[in-house]
Amino acid sequence: MNERFEQSSFNIKFITGFLALAMVGVSIYLTQHFYHVHFPQGIGAGGLCDISSFLNCDAATNSPLSNIFGAPISLLGLITGFVFLLGVTTTIIADSSILAFGAINFIGCLALFIYSLVALGTLCPFCTVYYVLSGATLFLFYKNTNDRSFHLPSFASISIIFLMAITIGHFVYAGKQKDQASIKDSLIKQYNSLARSEDPVYKPDFFITRNGASFKDAPIQMIIFSDFQCPACKALSKMVHPLMKRYKENLNIDYFFYPLDPACNSKMTRNLHPLACKAAYFTYCTRDKFLETHDLIFDNQGDLSDEWIEAQAKEYGVTDCYNDPETRKQVTKIVSQGNDYLVKSTPTFFLNNVKIEGALPLNQLYMLMDEVLAQSKK
Repeated sequence: MNERFEQSSFNIKFITGFLALAMVGVSIYLTQHFYHVHFPQGIGAGGLCDISSFLNCDAATNSPLSNIFGAPISLLGLITGFVFLLGVTTTIIADSSILAFGAINFIGCLALFIYSLVALGTLCPFCTVYYVLSGATLFLFYKNTNDRSFHLPSFASISIIFLMAITIGHFVYAGKQKDQASIKDSLIKQYNSLARSEDPVYKPDFFITRNGASFKDAPIQMIIFSDFQCPACKALSKMVHPLMKRYKENLNIDYFFYPLDPACNSKMTRNLHPLACKAAYFTYCTRDKFLETHDLIFDNQGDLSDEWIEAQAKEYGVTDCYNDPETRKQVTKIVSQGNDYLVKSTPTFFLNNVKIEGALPLNQLYMLMDEVLAQSKK
């Protein structure tokens, strides 16, 4: 049995160890989230930490205090959790050293909590969970240890481990930056070599985000041809929210229906997605809430059925519009724009008139849009 907890009940020891282990788990998640935000590799549609505009980890992750020379501060939280865990299960580290680093860690937690609320105006849910775990673990460890004498060797050892973590984190970050740079150069070169298309003749004014009076008012212009039953289109649909968050007033995104369904697409010889046109009719009728119903359809893509779409049309009060032949006529007209642009598959999108087929990873979209934005300012 660990001598530190000889006089304590097994439950106290177990709870302290569990809290320390939870600190480790939360720190691992926050470290992964840090790299996911700074070096996104997928659709980046958020995570467990993105609950609302106030309760999300992104503001904290993108803040200057999120890292030390590129090393995420969650790495320091990870080590602190391990130190507490070792303190519960072994006697290889002096009590005073564990308490000292635990106290420094908790003071840092309080500072970050105040910084988030005051400077950032947001609260990171998982960070807050870590703050609470840190305080509770420190309190229990303090209450159940008696040795307060300073022990230089263990204090120095832990300090070296922290410095090593920062150093390794710095080089990992630098390596990821270098990898991103090599991808970026190749991607931008390819993008600049592609031909530019003309704007669509018919603009039905279905937009995911609109800044300014017209589509051309934003320096970054994206036109998406998409199918509500297409899995890759769903992946792209999840990217629009982080794109809007990142580029704000610099981005406009228009949406064009392109169902792979002969019911409204004359170019289709096979009915690949038999509910895609009906989903388009529904969202056409709810164009005043287009982003809302766009997300609703994609979020429930696996549950689409005639009954589900009809129920949504009733819920939104657009049953008459949904059943109106004129709606089908207008959706077909929108689809024809894709045929004019030789759209062959979904999703296909145009970024400032450059045609791109498929859903690029989010980090590559960031690279291209950063370049388009930089060019617009020259």
